[in-house]
Amino acid sequence: RLESTRIRLEFERAAGDHVRAVQTELDSYIDSLHAISAFFRASEEVTRAEFSEFTRPLHARHAGLRAFDWVPRVLVVERDAYERRVRDEIPGFRITELAPRGELKAASVRDEHFPIDYIEPVVPGDETIRGFDLGSHPVSSVPLYKSRDSGAVAVAGPLPLLVDQIDPSGYLVLLPQYGSGEIPTSLEIRREAFAGVIVAVLQLNQALRDAVAGLTPGGIDVELADGGNVVALQRTIAPEDASPRL
Repeated sequence: RLESTRIRLEFERAAGDHVRAVQTELDSYIDSLHAISAFFRASEEVTRAEFSEFTRPLHARHAGLRAFDWVPRVLVVERDAYERRVRDEIPGFRITELAPRGELKAASVRDEHFPIDYIEPVVPGDETIRGFDLGSHPVSSVPLYKSRDSGAVAVAGPLPLLVDQIDPSGYLVLLPQYGSGEIPTSLEIRREAFAGVIVAVLQLNQALRDAVAGLTPGGIDVELADGGNVVALQRTIAPEDASPRL
């Protein structure tokens, strides 16, 4: 009985260390989003080049971070002018959405659009992501509007466009931005002043590996779950080498 108690206490201590490490790692991503938000609030207009310059060192700190994005709110009456303006910098740009078979097509007309615009860094495959309307897909639109209404961070994913064979754990962390700068005090004003979201695109498997890299494994596997579904996993031993579970 004493030995069982000792083993349980050691496991709980080690597990607690892992939980705190993961929490610290994820908090660091959110801190970076708030730094970018402060940069937007301090500027009259953040250009594509300025966004790249500011976010590049933040991105370099996190191996589990695929990219930072700026996703503006574009009203339907502004759509044509917005697409023409972006095409001056990014030829061929258009606001898109997923078609039933999974290919991208021009976004349907809605009262407002939320296209992925600024991306830092641009990696292979982002040519298709740029312009995708986060308001067109329920996986991203529901958290986006939740973030808008609450003024707080929301998480979306996994988003089909971010799922690949190497790492299927692509999630978006959304931080709302308001034209007035600070978060408005009422829901009505938040919805009216909503300017868009700053996004951290995470690869949770890599983020999890980074979080526990400095800890002694101790035979502990770590899982991140979303609604009961495991979205990231860090194993310390191969399943075939593990002892049978009693």
